Amino acid sequence: MTANTFADAYIRRTNQIINDTASKRQSNSQSDTVKDSLASSQDNTLNSTQSHLQDFIKGCSRNRSKDRTNDRSKDRSKDRTNDRSKVRPQDDSQDLSQRKSRTRTKERPQTSPQVQSQESSQVPPKAAPQVLVKKTSVWRDLLSLFIKIVAIAAVSALITYFVYGFHRNSDPDMRPMIKDGDLVMFYRLDKDYAIGDLLLLSYQGDLQVRRVIARSGDTVDFTEEYLVVNDAIQQEPEIFQKTRRYESGITFPLTVPEGQVFVLGDARENATDSRVYGPVDIEDTLGTVITVIRRRNL
Repeated sequence: MTANTFADAYIRRTNQIINDTASKRQSNSQSDTVKDSLASSQDNTLNSTQSHLQDFIKGCSRNRSKDRTNDRSKDRSKDRTNDRSKVRPQDDSQDLSQRKSRTRTKERPQTSPQVQSQESSQVPPKAAPQVLVKKTSVWRDLLSLFIKIVAIAAVSALITYFVYGFHRNSDPDMRPMIKDGDLVMFYRLDKDYAIGDLLLLSYQGDLQVRRVIARSGDTVDFTEEYLVVNDAIQQEPEIFQKTRRYESGITFPLTVPEGQVFVLGDARENATDSRVYGPVDIEDTLGTVITVIRRRNL
């Protein structure tokens, strides 16, 4: 039930009440003051309620009219915005396309049909397929890899021949420290030898690994069982054989000359060393042994 129908029903009901009270007044002709006061009060209440209802109905009708006008204005504004959003991009795109076409027509010179036919005949060839591009990229990668391998090999060769060196030992005179078949790595740039260092030298075309026993200025001599350097018996815990002089060869005591070293093999009984060929020039040595790689007979 709406507000208007409710108000109309209420007004009808109040009118019926007023008519009923009027008829009762006419039937009851008593002139009591109390009844008159009650009737007047009822009239006043009825009039006030009727006026309030009329004001309420007017307010409801006004609010409805306002809501209707607001809804209509909102719908119109939405329709306008939708129409504008639909129309503007098309217009803008049309304007831009027209401007671009005008500028292109201005920039392009007018050509004759013969020139146009020549241009159409001179169409550039189509681009090569992607298969060729992939093949060329693969060849480039292979070439770059080959260059890297060659560069690494060249650098390693330079380091091997000028800085470091490798030698496969085949001499048993350094047992048990270095055995036959071991791979020896030596450092070419270090020739400042200390007592006990291992060095690599060449004797009669063969490479030998030997131990430094004395440097320049030291005096070397032998007793029946011991090695004596500068009148001091040498304690060598890594040597397991007696060190004696050979009957033939260098005479002792011996003072090592300047720029030379005195070397011995660890297998002292049968080693070919400075007891046979004397002190060795430092310049003729190849370098200091830094690593021994055991290959067999572990």
